[in-house]
Amino acid sequence: MKELLSQRYNGDQITEEMLEEASKLFSENYGMWSEHAPRLMGKSMKAGRPVRLSSERQRQECIPNHNSSYARDTVNGQPAGHAFACRWTVGGMTVCWITQLVVHGCGNRGNGP
Repeated sequence: MKELLSQRYNGDQITEEMLEEASKLFSENYGMWSEHAPRLMGKSMKAGRPVRLSSERQRQECIPNHNSSYARDTVNGQPAGHAFACRWTVGGMTVCWITQLVVHGCGNRGNGP
């Protein structure tokens, strides 16, 4: 039997350990650079290589304000997916933006949870 655990954290509760775990999940499952990446984004972006994101850059890009949150799911203790989101008020209405959503690509490498 598989055990699913879902957790949610406010921005000020997100630890470096959580960001490291999220960064690893992103870097292993997000996708590959296209053939156009070196021309559009710089020569360090190699076509066919995985898109990678450090935990430091993840904090900068996915947790832009104090109204940010992080949700993660694990299956049998292994990371299965996560989402970063932020919200703010505009004209008296609350806007929510999902800044990142990653799901473990267990079919990609055959080592999924």
